[in-house]
Amino acid sequence: MSVRFEEVPAGLRSLSDAVSAGTLASVVEILGDPGATVVGDPAGLLPTGGPDDGTAAAAVRRVSPLRLRPFRGGGRLFGPAVPVAFLDPPVLHRTAALLAREEGVPHAPARVREGIDHGSAGGPGALLRSVPQALLAGAQRALAVVVHLPLPVRTRLARVVRRRLPAAGTGPRPAALHGWRWTVTATAVGPGGQRGAASLHGTGHPGYTATAALLVALGLEMAESERGSVLAGVVTPAVALGPGASRHLSTPELTLRTT
Repeated sequence: MSVRFEEVPAGLRSLSDAVSAGTLASVVEILGDPGATVVGDPAGLLPTGGPDDGTAAAAVRRVSPLRLRPFRGGGRLFGPAVPVAFLDPPVLHRTAALLAREEGVPHAPARVREGIDHGSAGGPGALLRSVPQALLAGAQRALAVVVHLPLPVRTRLARVVRRRLPAAGTGPRPAALHGWRWTVTATAVGPGGQRGAASLHGTGHPGYTATAALLVALGLEMAESERGSVLAGVVTPAVALGPGASRHLSTPELTLRTT
């Protein structure tokens, strides 16, 4: 899965123009969470209660380890996802495990790779583009290490970091909400070579404009859902909404295409 920014507004002045103070605060809150040791574990959100829980978790970690570093694929340079790269993989693995349990078949973990597309992996500019991505990956790896420190140490560290963050409630300036154009592309390959792909094209700030549009689209799907079964428990958005949600992901801000 990749994210590519085809256009960004000129003159972004600060981190809060791209990432809200609330998002940054949420990341810092991880430090004070007693269960934060799950950070960096791709199997950390797998459903439990089955006889083969340990085996399933080990399989996910073996097949799809979380590697926080820039990588190359298809001639492109990819950096770690932002604000943190350890959110999506555990959710994707939980989705697959829940679907397998619903169908009564064994969960066969997939190899998940995710990153931000930073252009061609060749040429003299590629090395310069890879340096900030390596630094970002290093910072995310540091967070994955810090969460294993004793809780009192993490709590004190969170207080220090919190004082240096933008004030709560701050976010992008109005001028920074527009002038964005981006695409999220996901490609899945089955064990027999079957391929499926989906791309979500969006305009506007990915953390504000797009989030609002997604909430409206998904809210409509929940209100108008035609699914016959009732799902309960802690499920992922994909499992709760099902494939029918795609019919609402066609708005002036968002366009979903599948092949």
